[in-house]
Parts: sequence; structure tokens; C-alpha cells
Amino acid sequence: MTKKDLLNKYSESNFGGTYTAYLEYLLCNINFPFNCKKYIDANFIIEHVASAYKCTVEDMCLNSRKNESLEPRQVAHYLLKNLTKLSFKQIGLKVGNKDYATAMHSCKTVENYIQTDALYRNNISLIIDKITG
Repeated sequence: MTKKDLLNKYSESNFGGTYTAYLEYLLCNINFPFNCKKYIDANFIIEHVASAYKCTVEDMCLNSRKNESLEPRQVAHYLLKNLTKLSFKQIGLKVGNKDYATAMHSCKTVENYIQTDALYRNNISLIIDKITG
């Protein structure tokens, strides 16, 4: 059995039956930034954001507007958009099962805070440094 046959078999059972679907999954969920020595996937980012805000991933994904879960969720949306190739729809579904508009709004909110608040900008920078290692 060739590598392509193995990938096709794996993708049939896990990604709807096509080798292309598997490659699409890889391209959407794994990014290799130029300044980074390791692959970054979406779950890795989500876990690091939760750790930085001292909450669990489950708390971050709650359907709550309390700042304890809202701010880390917004930061996760922002970092997923900037460190991966995920679409807003994929990001929203991955973090808190939100829709694309919520993910877009989160990114805009975090960008505004980064531009206006030096402490916030520094905190985001520290999280990015930990993720990109």
C-alpha cells in the first residue's frame, strides 16, 4: 500500500472520503510561521490562551458575556485569525460554537484594544511569543 493509498484510506474514515479533504484540513488547521520552529494548530492556540487567562477551555467556550470567558474567547478568535488560515466561520465554530459575525467582531474588538491600550498590547504580545516559541 502506498502513502497516497494510506492517506486516502485515512481521509475516507475521518474527512468525508477524499485525499483533498484531508489536505484541506491540514492547510486550515496548521500554520508554519516564518519566525516559528514548530507547527501551530488551532487547539494549541486555544489551550495557550486559556492558560494565559487562567481559565479552562470549557469556560472560555461557554455562552457567556462575563469578562472571565468573553475576553479570552475574543483573544482566541483574534489569534486564530492571525496565526492560522482558518476562516471566520471555522474560528467561530472552533471557539464557543459562535457564528462568523461574532468571530469578526471579536477580532475588531481586540485590534481596537491593541491600538489604544499598551498593557493589553503587551499581554497579547506575550501570549503570541509563548505560542510561537
